[in-house]
Amino acid sequence: MLRYLVDHGSIAALCQGLLCEGYIRRTSCFQGLRSILRVGEAHKVDGVNVYTQMITENGGLARIKSQRDDRDVGEIARRLLSSYWPGEV
Repeated sequence: MLRYLVDHGSIAALCQGLLCEGYIRRTSCFQGLRSILRVGEAHKVDGVNVYTQMITENGGLARIKSQRDDRDVGEIARRLLSSYWPGEV
């Protein structure tokens, strides 16, 4: 099911959603990305979570980094960074 969503553009949509106004929208996008990343961890290819690469390619990493100091979603952003992009914290 998740692979279907990824194949049909969910990563790009969730990354774009990180630019939305509003705590609930951004939090929902962070939760969706976190769910995708967790599955990617369980299915690494040659030790690489392919979903981290896809999120980075869709501008998600930059958007996550830009929100790490946000008072509403900063903690969520920092947790994603430390878990999946430890060199970016």
